[in-house]
Amino acid sequence: MIIISSAIILTSWPACSQPSPGAYPKPGFRKESGLVSDTVLEFHRSLGWIKSYAEKLEKSHGDRLPQTREPLQQIQNDAKFLQQKWLDWAQRQPRSTPYASDIKLDLYFHALQGAQKQLKDLHKNSDEIIVQTVKDVAADLHAKAENCRHSADGLGKEINVKVRTKKGTEEIPGYEVWCSPIALFKFKNEHKRFPKISSPTVLKNMAPGCYVMWLEKGKEKIEPVTQIIGGHGETELEVDLLVFSKLESPK
Repeated sequence: MIIISSAIILTSWPACSQPSPGAYPKPGFRKESGLVSDTVLEFHRSLGWIKSYAEKLEKSHGDRLPQTREPLQQIQNDAKFLQQKWLDWAQRQPRSTPYASDIKLDLYFHALQGAQKQLKDLHKNSDEIIVQTVKDVAADLHAKAENCRHSADGLGKEINVKVRTKKGTEEIPGYEVWCSPIALFKFKNEHKRFPKISSPTVLKNMAPGCYVMWLEKGKEKIEPVTQIIGGHGETELEVDLLVFSKLESPK
């Protein structure tokens, strides 16, 4: 078991019905062969759509918005890599499912679906939103790919995250810890609270990715910051959220 610790400095502020791309990738992995479960194919399909939408965006916006070209290419490469890793996992564990309950409750799958939806209609938005969303989705998917690459089970899809709230070296209890995948942060219903008040508090089975994290206590809200969860194949992660007043915040 690998445990990685990280610390974040925070400042206080006032209170698809059509066939998916690559659904059946190659002989021997077709659904009817029985080697790949329906649920594994759901992950594979979602990654296929992400790859397809990124490719379309690169063709339509890559020249006009050159700052999107590299992250869009990275999205395509990471999605392709993860598709293959899901199939490899299925081959090693035929007819297995990668989660214990309903796929709709799986945080990893939910994050993929969110990225897919964000990219699908992204061309309808302003250039500023397009650029930022592409970068956010790329950062999130790359963390998933890197965690998969270095994982012991070949997927690296779940991490138990323990958060301690601190001021300096002193642990400060009583905070609600919140998080959201960075690409979905603008949607309030995507904000997820850790189950217990700090400190510490643990959220089990988080998907690796790029997150926004913040603290709340009464009317006080701590300014959200970005945090990469995973990337090294770890299954346990410890994060210290350091609380500073505005005057104490480092420049």
